[in-house]
Amino acid sequence: EEQCSDSEKSDQTSFTQDYEKYKEKKKRKDRKRKEERKEREQERTFFKDMVEKKDQIM
Repeated sequence: EEQCSDSEKSDQTSFTQDYEKYKEKKKRKDRKRKEERKEREQERTFFKDMVEKKDQIM
């Protein structure tokens, strides 16, 4: 009986570890996505500014 609960425990542990890894990965991915989005936003505003400046100069 002890063995049974032991193996279940180890399954639970490995599951927990896998889940933690998964969460960590997801967090990193989300962060990366956020940064990329921010960069795109910056580029967009940059180009918008350029165009407006150009328009003013013309």
